[in-house]
Amino acid sequence: MIKEIERKVVNRLRQVTASMRQDGENRVAIISSNAEKEASRRLGQAEAVRPKIVGEALSEIRENEDVAAVLFDLLDLQATLKSDGKIILNTGDSQGGAGILLNS
Repeated sequence: MIKEIERKVVNRLRQVTASMRQDGENRVAIISSNAEKEASRRLGQAEAVRPKIVGEALSEIRENEDVAAVLFDLLDLQATLKSDGKIILNTGDSQGGAGILLNS
């Protein structure tokens, strides 16, 4: 009789422990889910504002023609350097002038 009561108590403790563990895991999942939603929402807001900020900065840069010309030349050069094409420099021998040839 005592063994039967001990067995039932142990089984009930196991059930309660498992239930508490599951509750804790559920709470952690909810907190993680809410944090992920908030992070996603804020990233979405930042992505929505980015074009406006970049546009305003480019408009301000465009006001100074010299700065704009240099900036866009640099951006063009940066894009060229990132490409997979070849850059061939012509040093200007007796057959012509100096130049650059871009092969894609």
